[in-house]
Amino acid sequence: MSKAFFLIATVLFAVFYIRRRFKEDSRFLIIIFTVALSMRIICATVIFLSSLYGGNAGFFSGDESVYYKKAVNMAIAGSMYSKNIFKDTPELEQRLFGINLFSILESILIFVFGPSLLLIKYFNSFVGALLPVAIFLLAKTIFDNKRVAKISAILVTFLPSMVIWSSVAIKEPLIMLIIACIFYYYIENQKRFSFLYLVNIVVLSIALFYIQNNAAVILIVIYSGRYIFTKLSKFMKKEILALIFILIASCVFFTNQKAVGRKLYEMAERQALQYRAGNEKSSRYQLYPHKVFKTFYFNFYNHLILPKDIYYTDIKKVGPYYVKNSIREIRWASFFISYCKGLIYVLFSPFFWSVNSVSQLMIYPQAVFWWGIMPCIIYGMIWSIKFKRKETVFIILFIGIFYSVLALTEGNVGALLRHKDWVTPFCLMFAAIGISKFIFGRCACRIIPE
Repeated sequence: MSKAFFLIATVLFAVFYIRRRFKEDSRFLIIIFTVALSMRIICATVIFLSSLYGGNAGFFSGDESVYYKKAVNMAIAGSMYSKNIFKDTPELEQRLFGINLFSILESILIFVFGPSLLLIKYFNSFVGALLPVAIFLLAKTIFDNKRVAKISAILVTFLPSMVIWSSVAIKEPLIMLIIACIFYYYIENQKRFSFLYLVNIVVLSIALFYIQNNAAVILIVIYSGRYIFTKLSKFMKKEILALIFILIASCVFFTNQKAVGRKLYEMAERQALQYRAGNEKSSRYQLYPHKVFKTFYFNFYNHLILPKDIYYTDIKKVGPYYVKNSIREIRWASFFISYCKGLIYVLFSPFFWSVNSVSQLMIYPQAVFWWGIMPCIIYGMIWSIKFKRKETVFIILFIGIFYSVLALTEGNVGALLRHKDWVTPFCLMFAAIGISKFIFGRCACRIIPE
C-alpha cells in the first residue's frame, strides 16, 4: 500500500507542477506525460512477468541485476561500502563496483519500502515519462515553435527503445533526463541570466558526473571551450582565434604523446573487452586485433591485450596480477580505420547480417525508422547551425563528440544501442525540424513563435 501511495503521490506532484509551472502548454504536457507513463508501466509489468515466467527473477538484463543487487547490499548495510550477499554476482565484491547515482536512488527506495524490483521499474517509468516533457520544453525554448516541440515530444514518447529503457531498472532514463535538463537551463540562462538556473546547471552536472562521468566530462569540456572562445572572440577575429586554438591543441597533442597513447590504449582495450564479453551468438563486432592472456580482469572477463602492431607494452604488476598496460607507441592509421568502422556501426547498426536471435530481429523496425529519419536529422542540424547556432552548437558538438567516443570504445551492438540512446532524444528534436519542413512546409520552420 505504501509503495502504491508513493508512486501515485509522485505522479500527482509532477502533474501539479507541470500545470502550475507551464500553464500555456500544460494540457499537451499532461497528456503526453500520462500517455508516456501508461505505456512504460504496462511495458514494465509485461517485462517483469515474462522474466519471472522465464526463470530470470524479473530481470531484463545483467546491468539491471547488478544495479538492483548492489542497491540491496547498500540498503542492508546502510552504506555505499557494503558486503555482497549475492554469491552469484562475484563482481559486487569490489567495493566501488556498481555504485552510481541510480543505484544509490534504488537503495534509498529499497531501504524505505523494502526490496521490490517492480517498484524500481515503475519509478524508472516515471523518470522516463518526464523525458518527453523535458524535450518539449527544450525544443520550444530553442526553436520558438510549438509544432516542432510537439513532434519532438511525440517521437521521444513512442520510440520503442525509449519505452524499453524506461521500463527496466537501468540508469539510461535518468541520464537522458539530466542531460536534457542541463541543456534546457543552459539555453534559458543564455536568454536571461538567472542565478537559480546556474545553480540548477551545477547541481545537475554533479549528478551527471556521479551517474555517467564520461558524458559529464564531455559537457564540461565543450562548455569551457565555448565559454573561453566566446570571451576571447570579443578581442580578435574568430578565424584567428580558431587558428590559435588549433595550434595550442596541436602543441599539447604532440608534446604529450605518452599520455595520449595511454588514453587511446584504454579506449582500444575497452572495445576489445566489450567484444570478448559477447559470444558467437551476440551482435558483437571487432575493431582492433587482440590476444587473450590467462590473466583475469575482475572475476569474469579475460584480460585483453592488443598486439604490437598497435602499440608496444611493458609488463608491470597490478595487485596480484601481471598485466600489460604501459603504452609506448601508437599507430595512428590503425585507430583512424577503426574509428571510421566504429562510426558506421554507431550511425547505422544493427545490420541485417548481424541478427542472431529473435530479440535482435525485433530491433529492426526501429532501425528502419532511424535510417528513414536520418535525412531529417541532418537537415535539422544544418538548419539549426544556420539560424539557431548560438542555442544549438553546444548540443550538436556534444552529439558529435559522444558518437566519436562510442565509435572507438563499443564492441557490442546491444550495448551500443543503449549507450547511443543517451543522445537520441536530441537527434529526434533535430529530426522534428526536418519532419516539419518536409511534411508541413517551410512555415513550420520559421524563427518566430506559432
